[in-house]
Amino acid sequence: MSVDDRLRDSLSKQADTHVPAVEDALDRLHARARRERWRTAGLAVATGAAAVVAAVVVGTTIGSGPSPSPDPVVPPPSPEETLAPLRGRIVGDVVRPASLSGTWTLDLAGNGTLEVTAPPRLGRSEEVAAFTVDGSSFRTTLFRAGPCRDSGTGIYEWARVGDVVTFTTLSDDCVTREQLLVRTRWSLSTEPPARG
Repeated sequence: MSVDDRLRDSLSKQADTHVPAVEDALDRLHARARRERWRTAGLAVATGAAAVVAAVVVGTTIGSGPSPSPDPVVPPPSPEETLAPLRGRIVGDVVRPASLSGTWTLDLAGNGTLEVTAPPRLGRSEEVAAFTVDGSSFRTTLFRAGPCRDSGTGIYEWARVGDVVTFTTLSDDCVTREQLLVRTRWSLSTEPPARG
């Protein structure tokens, strides 16, 4: 048996015994999201209480004359308001790795369908995958039919600032999917998603 065959056989056996701790990572993610919601709710209550106290103090110091109506107090946005739903078309120009380079399009539908359009030079046009978004958590089966066929679901944290969407890996054993999502600068597109 050649060295290559022995190495391939050993790596294959190791891969068969490896079981990623996806559920543990997901539990930690959900716990962090709950803490964030409680912290934001506490901040909103504290801000609202401070605004009420300030309004009472200002109202009593002005005197008995007519007082101008105060500006409405607007509490800080909740995490759900800050994270507008991840839907629609996002486009990214991949530079590295060279094997993925080119313009990629992700069409994220409200029904959990992710349609991926690869650069024409790669010879594969479209792939359909599943995705879910829960707060800042993004889970996907992207490339399950290709380079990620032996991998589980990829779990990422996503964020949006203006029109820029970023992904950060929480758990994913598929290198190709991780390289595409994490290393790419994704932008919201004004073009409507293709439906066909």
